Amino acid sequence: MKKWLLLIISFFMFTNSVCAEELKPYLTDLEITNGVNTLNFDKHNDLYTINVYEDVDALDISYKTDNDNTKVSVVGNELTDSVNDIYINLDNDGKTNSYHLIVNKIGDSKPVFYEIPGDEQIKDNKLMQLIIVIGYVFINVIMIKILFYKKRIH
Repeated sequence: MKKWLLLIISFFMFTNSVCAEELKPYLTDLEITNGVNTLNFDKHNDLYTINVYEDVDALDISYKTDNDNTKVSVVGNELTDSVNDIYINLDNDGKTNSYHLIVNKIGDSKPVFYEIPGDEQIKDNKLMQLIIVIGYVFINVIMIKILFYKKRIH
């Protein structure tokens, strides 16, 4: 009974912390039009890396907020160094949130992407996937047995 009570209490504590986080102001959309790489925006991710060419002096930023009353300020949008920090600060009735953009100035050449050799072999290895699944099930069965079965006293 105590274990079930502990599980229920931990669920409600987690739910309350998640609901409290939703009170912060968020951006619902963020787009950088003069960046080299595309930005996969997620409102809960507050750190992004953007690459721009050397001749770019400022980012062209377009955004949408979750509330019309949210005040937005962009700090540090003067790209002078090879690595620059830009902050998008949001304020709505005393609740604040901030997004951090790390901007790298790169040359006119295209970036090089390296591939780790053998990565596909791990993904395509059915035996390794089967071993991982069996191990996962085995560990879960042991945990359930430890948590929910009473010890027999002889």
